[in-house]
Amino acid sequence: MSVLDFFNKYEKMIVGLAAMATLGAFCVTMYQVIETRQQIRANFSYQIHKDGREIRKSIDNEIINILKSPDPKQEYFKDRIEKAQNIIRELLMYYVAAYHQKSYGNITENEWGYMEKEFCNFLSYYQVEKYWKERIANNELWDKEFRDLGERCLSKKGDKNENS
Repeated sequence: MSVLDFFNKYEKMIVGLAAMATLGAFCVTMYQVIETRQQIRANFSYQIHKDGREIRKSIDNEIINILKSPDPKQEYFKDRIEKAQNIIRELLMYYVAAYHQKSYGNITENEWGYMEKEFCNFLSYYQVEKYWKERIANNELWDKEFRDLGERCLSKKGDKNENS
Protein backbone atom coordinates (compact mmCIF):
# COMPACT_ATOMS: atom_id res chain seq x y z
CA MET A 1 0.00 0.00 0.00
CA SER A 2 1.41 3.36 -1.02
CA VAL A 3 1.36 6.46 1.14
CA LEU A 4 -1.26 7.99 -1.12
CA ASP A 5 -3.49 4.94 -0.75
CA PHE A 6 -2.99 5.08 3.02
CA PHE A 7 -4.07 8.77 3.14
CA ASN A 8 -7.05 8.10 0.90
CA LYS A 9 -8.17 5.16 3.03
CA TYR A 10 -7.80 6.95 6.37
CA GLU A 11 -8.53 10.52 5.22
CA LYS A 12 -11.48 11.12 7.58
CA MET A 13 -9.59 9.77 10.57
CA ILE A 14 -6.49 11.86 9.73
CA VAL A 15 -8.59 15.01 9.29
CA GLY A 16 -10.35 14.31 12.60
CA LEU A 17 -7.04 13.79 14.41
CA ALA A 18 -5.63 16.96 12.85
CA ALA A 19 -8.73 18.90 13.95
CA MET A 20 -8.43 17.55 17.50
CA ALA A 21 -4.70 18.38 17.58
CA THR A 22 -5.47 21.90 16.32
CA LEU A 23 -8.17 22.32 18.96
CA GLY A 24 -5.77 21.06 21.64
CA ALA A 25 -3.07 23.45 20.49
CA PHE A 26 -5.59 26.30 20.49
CA CYS A 27 -6.61 25.46 24.09
CA VAL A 28 -2.97 25.35 25.22
CA THR A 29 -2.30 28.69 23.50
CA MET A 30 -5.33 30.29 25.16
CA TYR A 31 -4.20 28.99 28.55
CA GLN A 32 -0.74 30.48 27.96
CA VAL A 33 -2.28 33.83 26.95
CA ILE A 34 -4.39 33.88 30.14
CA GLU A 35 -1.38 32.98 32.29
CA THR A 36 0.75 35.65 30.60
CA ARG A 37 -1.94 38.27 31.12
CA GLN A 38 -2.16 37.38 34.82
CA GLN A 39 1.62 37.67 35.13
CA ILE A 40 1.60 41.04 33.39
CA ARG A 41 -1.21 42.24 35.67
CA ALA A 42 0.73 41.05 38.73
CA ASN A 43 3.87 42.84 37.48
CA PHE A 44 1.94 46.10 36.92
CA SER A 45 0.40 45.85 40.36
CA TYR A 46 3.74 45.16 42.01
CA GLN A 47 5.50 47.96 40.15
CA ILE A 48 2.82 50.53 40.90
CA HIS A 49 2.81 49.65 44.59
CA LYS A 50 6.61 49.72 44.65
CA ASP A 51 6.65 53.15 43.00
CA GLY A 52 4.11 54.40 45.53
CA ARG A 53 6.22 53.12 48.45
CA GLU A 54 9.33 54.79 47.04
CA ILE A 55 7.56 58.12 46.60
CA ARG A 56 6.11 57.94 50.12
CA LYS A 57 9.57 57.19 51.57
CA SER A 58 10.85 60.39 49.98
CA ILE A 59 8.34 62.55 51.86
CA ASP A 60 9.54 63.79 55.22
CA ASN A 61 7.30 65.12 57.99
CA GLU A 62 8.19 68.73 57.22
CA ILE A 63 6.86 68.32 53.67
CA ILE A 64 3.68 66.70 54.99
CA ASN A 65 3.22 69.69 57.32
CA ILE A 66 3.62 72.02 54.34
CA LEU A 67 1.04 70.02 52.36
CA LYS A 68 -1.45 70.31 55.21
CA SER A 69 -0.75 73.96 56.02
CA PRO A 70 -3.15 76.69 54.81
CA ASP A 71 -0.26 79.18 54.52
CA PRO A 72 3.16 77.51 54.40
CA LYS A 73 4.96 80.69 53.35
CA GLN A 74 4.94 81.91 56.94
CA GLU A 75 6.89 78.95 58.30
CA TYR A 76 9.01 77.44 55.55
CA PHE A 77 11.70 78.49 53.13
CA LYS A 78 10.88 78.78 49.44
CA ASP A 79 12.96 75.72 48.52
CA ARG A 80 10.91 73.53 50.91
CA ILE A 81 7.66 74.84 49.41
CA GLU A 82 8.98 74.06 45.90
CA LYS A 83 9.94 70.56 47.07
CA ALA A 84 6.40 70.11 48.43
CA GLN A 85 4.94 71.17 45.07
CA ASN A 86 7.25 68.72 43.29
CA ILE A 87 6.01 65.96 45.60
CA ILE A 88 2.41 66.92 44.80
CA ARG A 89 3.12 66.78 41.06
CA GLU A 90 5.00 63.47 41.39
CA LEU A 91 2.21 61.86 43.42
CA LEU A 92 -0.48 63.11 41.05
CA MET A 93 1.47 61.59 38.14
CA TYR A 94 1.69 58.34 40.13
CA TYR A 95 -2.07 58.31 40.76
CA VAL A 96 -2.97 59.11 37.14
CA ALA A 97 -0.63 56.33 35.95
CA ALA A 98 -2.32 53.90 38.34
CA TYR A 99 -5.72 55.13 37.16
CA HIS A 100 -4.76 54.44 33.55
CA GLN A 101 -3.54 50.96 34.44
CA LYS A 102 -6.89 50.32 36.13
CA SER A 103 -8.64 51.55 32.97
CA TYR A 104 -6.56 49.13 30.89
CA GLY A 105 -7.52 46.25 33.18
CA ASN A 106 -4.03 45.81 34.64
CA ILE A 107 -5.14 46.69 38.16
CA THR A 108 -8.18 45.02 39.68
CA GLU A 109 -11.14 47.00 40.99
CA ASN A 110 -10.27 45.82 44.49
CA GLU A 111 -6.68 47.12 44.25
CA TRP A 112 -7.89 50.36 42.72
CA GLY A 113 -10.37 50.80 45.58
CA TYR A 114 -7.49 51.14 48.04
CA MET A 115 -5.54 53.42 45.74
CA GLU A 116 -8.60 55.61 45.17
CA LYS A 117 -8.99 56.04 48.94
CA GLU A 118 -5.32 57.02 49.18
CA PHE A 119 -5.77 59.46 46.29
CA CYS A 120 -8.83 61.06 47.88
CA ASN A 121 -7.00 61.32 51.20
CA PHE A 122 -4.04 62.95 49.44
CA LEU A 123 -6.37 65.50 47.82
CA SER A 124 -7.72 66.37 51.27
CA TYR A 125 -4.41 68.05 52.20
CA TYR A 126 -4.86 71.80 51.96
CA GLN A 127 -1.96 72.56 49.60
CA VAL A 128 -2.73 69.52 47.43
CA GLU A 129 -6.34 70.61 47.00
CA LYS A 130 -5.16 74.12 46.16
CA TYR A 131 -2.65 72.75 43.61
CA TRP A 132 -5.38 70.52 42.13
CA LYS A 133 -7.83 73.39 41.72
CA GLU A 134 -5.23 75.77 40.25
CA ARG A 135 -3.35 73.41 37.93
CA ILE A 136 -5.24 70.17 37.31
CA ALA A 137 -9.03 70.53 37.67
CA ASN A 138 -9.50 72.43 34.40
CA ASN A 139 -6.32 71.37 32.62
CA GLU A 140 -7.35 69.45 29.50
CA LEU A 141 -3.91 67.85 29.28
CA TRP A 142 -5.03 65.65 32.18
CA ASP A 143 -7.46 62.79 31.59
CA LYS A 144 -11.07 64.00 32.01
CA GLU A 145 -12.22 60.91 33.90
CA PHE A 146 -9.29 61.29 36.29
CA ARG A 147 -10.12 64.95 36.84
CA ASP A 148 -13.76 63.94 37.47
CA LEU A 149 -12.54 61.42 40.03
CA GLY A 150 -10.57 64.17 41.78
CA GLU A 151 -13.63 66.39 41.85
CA ARG A 152 -15.71 63.55 43.35
CA CYS A 153 -13.04 63.11 46.03
CA LEU A 154 -13.13 66.80 46.84
CA SER A 155 -16.94 66.86 46.95
CA LYS A 156 -16.89 63.92 49.41
CA LYS A 157 -14.45 65.90 51.52
CA GLY A 158 -16.93 68.78 51.51
CA ASP A 159 -19.74 66.41 52.51
CA LYS A 160 -17.67 65.17 55.47
CA ASN A 161 -16.91 68.73 56.57
CA GLU A 162 -20.57 69.69 56.37
CA ASN A 163 -21.59 66.72 58.52
CA SER A 164 -19.01 67.36 61.24
